[in-house]
Amino acid sequence: MATILAITWYFFSLPASRITPPDTVLQYEYSAGSFQHATRLAVSPQGWVYCIDEAENVVHVLKNRGRESSVIGGYGWATTSFDRPSGVATDGINVFISDHGNHRIQRFDKNLNYVSSLSTRDTSAAGARFGYPMSVAVSKSGDLFIVDGENLRIVRFSADSRYLQTFGSFDAAKGRLVQPGKIVLSNDDRIYVAEPDRIVEFDYFGNFVRTVGNGALSSLRSCAAVENGLLAVARDTLFWFSRSGMLALRTPLRFILADEQLSELQDVVVIRNLLYVLVPKRIFVFVIHVM
Repeated sequence: MATILAITWYFFSLPASRITPPDTVLQYEYSAGSFQHATRLAVSPQGWVYCIDEAENVVHVLKNRGRESSVIGGYGWATTSFDRPSGVATDGINVFISDHGNHRIQRFDKNLNYVSSLSTRDTSAAGARFGYPMSVAVSKSGDLFIVDGENLRIVRFSADSRYLQTFGSFDAAKGRLVQPGKIVLSNDDRIYVAEPDRIVEFDYFGNFVRTVGNGALSSLRSCAAVENGLLAVARDTLFWFSRSGMLALRTPLRFILADEQLSELQDVVVIRNLLYVLVPKRIFVFVIHVM
């Protein structure tokens, strides 16, 4: 049986009427993978882990707690090559990779067999164009949400690659994106885009809802939607925000204990009661216990 190595999350003093988060303990389960410099991960409903190793321009899939693995990629522009893969998303059937330098989204099946490409940088339809994609997310209905790094906006396509809409661009007022990074969707179809000092929230149709973390975050690398809020990832700290957007918990990296010391947080995913933490060389998995 795995030993409980991680300790209780650290709390901020907040009025009880605003938020009363329970004590949460992370129980270390296992680690997997061996990467040069991993940057992004996604986890399928069946527990398969997809990880981008940006230094190698490859994508790994790990199964059975990492005991089975395979990899595709390498630098290039062929269908199974990449020029700085920057984001990964899966619905359990398809895997989508944002291929930054090749200005495209590559679609694979769950075993990483190539299916199709989506590239619109040269299209005459201005709204549908994207270049240097930074991240990609897929909804329960199959819609793709792409972070357009060239035009600093989100471009949405249907499951059959029809252009649907653009949002978050220069005319979006408070919802204007300045340095968009990772994009994630919650189970209730809220859209969250991580920027260095905040998380920008939209509804499913691209309407600006609010920003989360203003004044509390800096050098943000990623975010993850969880059942009752959001996790934000900085280099050395995990920040937990409640559903109302209040900062509730903070976990410094030095208190996330496993069979080796973690270093330089890159990304996280929460699936049910499992927390997947990505650092440059490995993936660490914890069971979340609410006390």
